Amino acid sequence: QWYALTAQITSDNALPLTEKLLTVNPDPLYLWSKRRDKFVAEDDKVKMDWSTESQLTATSLQNNPKAYGAWFHRKWCLVQLLSPNKNQVEELPVPLPMVLQQELAL
Repeated sequence: QWYALTAQITSDNALPLTEKLLTVNPDPLYLWSKRRDKFVAEDDKVKMDWSTESQLTATSLQNNPKAYGAWFHRKWCLVQLLSPNKNQVEELPVPLPMVLQQELAL
């Protein structure tokens, strides 16, 4: 069943479909990798939205606190926020120091 769902992942539906799949089961590392690949792909101009990614990883970690892929993806998103090349990241709704403070509170 998972194979059939992941076979349907295309460039157009990668983010919504992987979000649904990862909400149910946060363990498949290749799904987190598909999300990261979508954000860094040069042919797609999809920007990472911190609020969406942090909510997804928080939900995934509530389902499985030991999900390595979710922790790694959350760390990767934070690194993207701090990187000098922010053209792949949506504008933050709150100041960056506040985001970092919230992460430290976890």
